[in-house]
Amino acid sequence: MDWSQIAPERIEAMLENNPATTEEEVRNVLASTQRGFGAIEYLLFSDDALHDLSGPSSTRCDYLTALGRVVESEANALANDWGVVREFGPAYKDFFTGRSDSSLLTRQAVAELVRTQVFLIRTIVDMRLASALGMRQGGPDPAAIPGGAGDNSLNDLRNEILGMRSMYLGSNESDGLGISDLVLVLSQETDERMRNHFEDALSAIDAVEMPLSSALEEHPERVQLVYDRLL
Repeated sequence: MDWSQIAPERIEAMLENNPATTEEEVRNVLASTQRGFGAIEYLLFSDDALHDLSGPSSTRCDYLTALGRVVESEANALANDWGVVREFGPAYKDFFTGRSDSSLLTRQAVAELVRTQVFLIRTIVDMRLASALGMRQGGPDPAAIPGGAGDNSLNDLRNEILGMRSMYLGSNESDGLGISDLVLVLSQETDERMRNHFEDALSAIDAVEMPLSSALEEHPERVQLVYDRLL
């Protein structure tokens, strides 16, 4: 749905030579660089999108519809696998909540969530922001930050941090369902530092106030501050 960068030249070649206009074709024939939210964004934000997607027999419109149907069905499949008992096993969430014979021990489940957070933050800091700012070999590389013509990269970054904060605090702090509740027992100082870390990172992101691609050119110090706050 939203992992690989798209390849506009491959999309255009497909539309010209052998267009995929059904859900089955998009799902079974196209590569990840030609589908998902990135491909939808590419179609909707092209210079002549309204013209290209109009008309009773618009191949691009049929392709866009098929892309949306694949995303919908994949999202529904993820939701079902998470919460519904499947023919070949329990709901996936039961591996984390201890209601499955093969579920993770509490310590293992927490470790898995923490490892996921660390991996995501390392990806954002090292593979995206550091590369975009030119802190790795090869000089500044704005293309290291995912995003297309919709300029949603800043909102995407903010939502990623919000998601990790929700995992730490719990979706509702009064429920006591976050990692914070486990950390707090061990160290109030560490828990407070983690909470402040999330707030500082979000404040730095909000201070960018423009698409990341523009900020890298006009106000790189703001992007640098986001990098620093996420370390």
